[in-house]
Parts: sequence; structure tokens; C-alpha cells
Amino acid sequence: MREASDVNSDKINSVITNLRESINTHYNRKYSSKKHQIILIGDSNIRGYASVLEPILDGDYNLYSVVKPGSGTNELKK
Repeated sequence: MREASDVNSDKINSVITNLRESINTHYNRKYSSKKHQIILIGDSNIRGYASVLEPILDGDYNLYSVVKPGSGTNELKK
């Protein structure tokens, strides 16, 4: 049986791979000079995602991250 951390790691790697593919698709299209906004909001589980995503992005993106440790879903929706 696989460990939960292995399953989570596989899921995270899958999400990052999908994000890379999506970003590369956008890079290959011609858009206006307006910057895209990426906002990451979550509890301590998203800590570090911004540092993983930032090198993948170019100057067409503004990346913001808000981490609220211990927050539940209802609190994050506010």
C-alpha cells in the first residue's frame, strides 16, 4: 500500500506539470500587454507554491500568495 505522502507528492507533481503545460500554452499565444494575475490563497499547505511557480512565469504574470496557517475552508472564502 502506498503511503499518503507518496500519493500527495504524485498529486502535487501532477498539478505542477499541468500548470507548466498551461503556462507554456499561454506563452505561445499572443495576448495584449495586460498582465495576468495569479493569486494563491490557502492554509499552510500552499506554503512554497509561489516559489515553485515564480521561475516558470515570465514578466506577463503577477503572482500573489496569501497563507493563513490553520485556516478552514470557510475562513479562506472570506
